[in-house]
Amino acid sequence: MRSLFLSLFFIFSIFANGQNLYIKTYGNQKSKPVIFIHGGPSGNATLFEGTTAQNLANQGFYVIAYDRRGEGRSTDPNATFTYEEAFKDLNSIYKKYNLKKAILLSHSFGGLVATLYTNKYPKNVSALVLAGALFSQQETYDHILNSIKKIHDGDSKTLNKIAYIEKLDKNSAGYRKHCFDLASDENYFKMPKPTAKSKKTIC
Repeated sequence: MRSLFLSLFFIFSIFANGQNLYIKTYGNQKSKPVIFIHGGPSGNATLFEGTTAQNLANQGFYVIAYDRRGEGRSTDPNATFTYEEAFKDLNSIYKKYNLKKAILLSHSFGGLVATLYTNKYPKNVSALVLAGALFSQQETYDHILNSIKKIHDGDSKTLNKIAYIEKLDKNSAGYRKHCFDLASDENYFKMPKPTAKSKKTIC
């Protein structure tokens, strides 16, 4: 009950300070800190919280899960969805929890955020862990669009959708979201040979 109260207090205090970040912590604050950076765009840390956060805490880590500004439960109509904004919010987390160094555990698009942050602030990162993360953002998006063009050659509806996406600003959140939505529609994220354990986790 006390840990639930503290988590709710931390979440409330972040909002009260105008940070607009949803944050939830697990484990002992004196343990080695791990910050989880979720995928996206328009992602959140809910699956990590439901499957992994407490397990890591039980193994002796202090786990910090949060939703990036303007995504998931961190609602903010003024979010810019830039890397600099993501770095600023990460630094605010370091400051709030008095962290000198932390392990960055990142998934999918969060891997880009974590890798670029590590490159800019290497002294803040004790280890960088990438799970299903992108190494080259634009090459990944180009592959998604070009491969779907081949699959749907002659399908004017899909090709028109791709043409619309290609006209968007490649640095915008809208461009990234449309690319991933298209990839999701094509089952690019579907596990080819799911195990019984993975099926249980997804369900």
